Amino acid sequence: MIVSTYVIIYLHVYGYMHVVAHVIKRRLGVLFGLLWIALGISLLYNIVFNHFWATMIKPGGPKDLIQDELLRK
Repeated sequence: MIVSTYVIIYLHVYGYMHVVAHVIKRRLGVLFGLLWIALGISLLYNIVFNHFWATMIKPGGPKDLIQDELLRK
């Protein structure tokens, strides 16, 4: 499931960079095109970063969080 998620993300990024980015450049110009591409890359980074760490950290982890909750009580 994890590999298929990253394959789907890769296909969307490939389509965005090779099709949509060229259309944006022609329709909006270079400055606004770069702005939209930067927005897309920041969203991509956020999605990949959060998904990666959601798969690496087990439920109920990390241990520091559990210790902090015990100290809070």
